Amino acid sequence: MRGDGKGPEADGFQTPLPPANFMTSGGLVAGGYEYAYKRLDEGGRGAPFFSAMPSWRYDFTETQKWQIILYLYKNAGIAPQNLPKS
Repeated sequence: MRGDGKGPEADGFQTPLPPANFMTSGGLVAGGYEYAYKRLDEGGRGAPFFSAMPSWRYDFTETQKWQIILYLYKNAGIAPQNLPKS
């Protein structure tokens, strides 16, 4: 997984916005850990995001979601911060 928004399914999304490029410091990681977790958990379909990202709520455990978020931060070149306490 590169995370650049240009994967094999990218052209198939019919939304106002193209898939996000997670290799930059903008987008999902720009809003902080809590924002990234909420977007991963709830997805972005519908207001206010209108993105192609589905909800991953039931597909990953809480630990796996945090691991994905940390990977996205690393991929974007952002140094780790203290995670929020759950």
